[in-house]
Amino acid sequence: MAGTDLPANPYAAPTARLSDPTAPGALVENGRRVPAANGAGWFRRGWSLFKVAPGAWIVIFLILIVVLVVTSMIPFIGSVINVFLQTMFMGGIMVACRAAEKREPVRINLVFSAFSTHAGPLALLGLLQFAAYVAAIAIIGVLAAIVIGGAGVTGMFKTGPMPPGMAAPLIVLGIL
Repeated sequence: MAGTDLPANPYAAPTARLSDPTAPGALVENGRRVPAANGAGWFRRGWSLFKVAPGAWIVIFLILIVVLVVTSMIPFIGSVINVFLQTMFMGGIMVACRAAEKREPVRINLVFSAFSTHAGPLALLGLLQFAAYVAAIAIIGVLAAIVIGGAGVTGMFKTGPMPPGMAAPLIVLGIL
């Protein structure tokens, strides 16, 4: 087979390096371990990003707090809206961090940039976060109903018939 570029063993694993796992933004399968002391370096790096534009960072976080507090005051749906707003704002904060890392100006409007550039994926992340909250609340609710209802039934067997004023709430909790 002279003149061909075929390997001698066609069943051998490829020898070419197909990707660089240490490239920025590359997925590292199963993560990697680093010494705990690296945490101090991360704080130093965060502080250096903050020092690029401390005024802008303070205003960004004040905007974030005000928006989340105001929306949380909306009855019934405020907390649901906040789940989605938090993911959008965190995306905008990451854009601002990237700008600070590149020593570009950190502008306050960057906190809103994810609403226009990455709205779909961040909304999906917010939806998954909301589903996790609902699942956790449902599990806690079921466990609470079992514990409270079980305590009422145990008390009923120990002391005789339960007064009507005590039975109704336990029945409602059992149904929920």
